[in-house]
Amino acid sequence: MPRRPMLLPHLSEEALRLNYRQCKDSADRTRWQALWLLAQGPGAKTQREVGQLLDRSHTWVGRLVGRYNAYGPQAVPTQKRAGASQGGTPAALDARGMAALDHALEHESPPGGGLCLGPTSAPNGLGRLSGLSASSRLSVISNRKLLTDKLTLRDS
Repeated sequence: MPRRPMLLPHLSEEALRLNYRQCKDSADRTRWQALWLLAQGPGAKTQREVGQLLDRSHTWVGRLVGRYNAYGPQAVPTQKRAGASQGGTPAALDARGMAALDHALEHESPPGGGLCLGPTSAPNGLGRLSGLSASSRLSVISNRKLLTDKLTLRDS
């Protein structure tokens, strides 16, 4: 018989259920649901069963249990959106950096003239503005271009 993961009693089964039912964020709601399903006493499901119910892998469920056991309920919400002050990832550029990037992309010529293409133009200008690594600069510019393209398509 598959063994059931052991959840530390940070919250009662009822508190887990309430967190699941009241959560507004879909990703966080799925995490609360997984923990609630695992905490349901003798009828509790295995990691594999919970993973199948939620369309996640049993490894994902195991990692969630590990984080919950180690850090308690504050480990459940998504940390990527939480911001640096709450343990999340800080933004690559602040508002001033984004404004400077917008200005540079719209009004400045790339180093050496020519078209604004490749690693010698906008990424290097962004590096001067932000101090980011080359791969981070390319990522920010790619994401910014996708956002700009979507807004242009939506507005037209």
